[in-house]
Order: sequence, then structure tokens, then C-alpha cells
Amino acid sequence: MNVKYVIKRLLYALVAILLVIIIVFFLTRIMPGDPARMYLGEQATDEQIAQLNEEWGLNKPLWVQLFNYIKGLTQGDLGYSNHTHAYVVDDFATRLPASLELAICALGLAVLIGIPLGIVSATHKNSLIDHLARVLSMMGATMPVFWVGLMLIMIFYARLGWALAPVGRLSLGLTAPTTITGLYVLDSILTGNLVTLKDAASHLVLPTITLSLPSMAVIARMTRSSMLEVLGQDYIRTVRAKGMSERVLVYRHAFRNALIPILTVLGGQFGSLMGYTVVVETIFSWPGIGYYVTDSILNVDYNPVQAFALFSAVLYVIINLVLDIVNSMVDHRVKYE
Repeated sequence: MNVKYVIKRLLYALVAILLVIIIVFFLTRIMPGDPARMYLGEQATDEQIAQLNEEWGLNKPLWVQLFNYIKGLTQGDLGYSNHTHAYVVDDFATRLPASLELAICALGLAVLIGIPLGIVSATHKNSLIDHLARVLSMMGATMPVFWVGLMLIMIFYARLGWALAPVGRLSLGLTAPTTITGLYVLDSILTGNLVTLKDAASHLVLPTITLSLPSMAVIARMTRSSMLEVLGQDYIRTVRAKGMSERVLVYRHAFRNALIPILTVLGGQFGSLMGYTVVVETIFSWPGIGYYVTDSILNVDYNPVQAFALFSAVLYVIINLVLDIVNSMVDHRVKYE
């Protein structure tokens, strides 16, 4: 990897993150509602509200508030949450494992189904299988996530009774496993807690399916497109003419060369999943950062919303940089200017 290129990308990334901070800062300030009044309640007097606004610095000019916020960020201070009465960085540390567990499971499911579906669709172009795969991909990409989640709850929990109640990561009355990674399924395996493992895995099923569908559709469509492009190359026709088996040709030669755009999509989808968690976690009462941000918006709590936007921006930057490095390792034809 070219060092100058990495430095250049990092500088661009810092500028992008700074712009995100500024934009989100001003967007949160035009949110309807008064944070001080929400905190104190409707019975608070104007004097109490004014005093609290002065204490929080909300009565200062916006440019002063922005400067103080950025200054705090450079010191690792994400601010204080008014509705949880805790520092945002502590709230994030507590809730991030829940979001990561859900996002990792959703991406894993999307890959396990999306890539094979795209390969089968490409190798059976214009067949019934291809048409069905394309229809399913289109449905997965267009169905609203919140609607899918609600339908799954209604069918598999309310009607059939196959799924557990959407009340979070564990059923009521069960104790969380000993914290090692913060991921309940993994921690249950590491501690040998089979009861908690079964319950935690069961609670993951519906939110994982809901969260994975948009990514599954995108991955399947990109895999199909990339595979069709590679399968149309002259060297593939030459290899096929030499009598190589179709399975070896597809998986050893075609898929390997089609992997670059698929890897790029995978990285982008992980970032998108973290954004979709805001909706999915709210529907399933999943105690992650998405649910936390929703509560913060309803309580007109600026700092958690700003922290989530910053976290998302940094995550996208890191993912894109890592993807560039991985692409250069997978395909040495990639050059960096």
C-alpha cells in the first residue's frame, strides 16, 4: 500500500468527518422541542429552564457551542446524556456489543444466502431460477425494514407462536451471561451456559432476518452482476473450451476474479447495517445504540444523536480504507496514485 495514498485518504477522511460533525450539530439544533423543558418537565418555570440552558451552555451562540463540542471531541468527550444521566461514551460502551452482535449475525446471513443466490442466478442466466432470484432480490431491496419486522412479529410471534417475545436480547427473568465480549451468544458459549445460549440465539432470529434482507438483496445483485461480467470474458470461454468442469471454472476462476466488487459491497453493507439498527432495534426493543439514539431523539437529547452520527461516519471511513487495502492484496492489478 502506497503510504502517500493512505495519508491522502486519511486527510480526506478527517475533512469528511468534520463536515459530518458540523452538519449534524446544526441539524440537531433545529429539532423541535426544548431540551431543558423535556428534562425538567412541563411544570418547570421559565426561570428554571433559563438556568438549566445556561448550565448546559445552550444559551450561547451556536458557533460557541460548536467550538466547545469539537474541543470536547478532541479530548474524547462525547458529552452527557440528559435522559440517561450518564456520559455518552459510557452509554455507547454498554450498548455497542448488542448492536455489533445483531449486525454481525445479519451480515453473516446476508452473505450465506446472497452470494450463493447471486452465483446461481448468474450461472443460470434468464432461466426460471434466475428470474426468481431477481424477483426475491428486488423484494428484499424494496420492502421497508420496519414493515418486514412488524410482519415477522405478527406472523411468527403473535399468530404462530414460534418466536419469542420481542423484548430484547433475553427473555424476562433470565440473567445475562458473564461478560467477556459483550456478545451474549459468544459469551454463553465461552462460559458453557447452554440455557442462555439457546434463549439469546432464539431472540436473534427475527431481528437478524429483518436486518439482513436489504443487504442480502444488494449482495445477491452485485454478485450476479460481477459474475456475469467475468463469465463473459474471453479467458473463461477458453478455459471452458479446454474441458474444465463447470464447478471448478465458476468457483476457482470466475468467482475469484469477481470478488473485488463483492468485497467492496460487503464493507459498505456493514456500515449500512449499523444505520438500519436504529429502526430494527426500536421494533424489537433491542438494547443497542440504535434504540438508544431513538430514545435520545424523542427526548430531544443532542449529544447521543451527534455521537451516533460521528460513530457512523468514522465507521464508514475505516471500512473504506480497510477495503482499499484488502482489494490491493486480493488483486495486485489495483494501483494507487
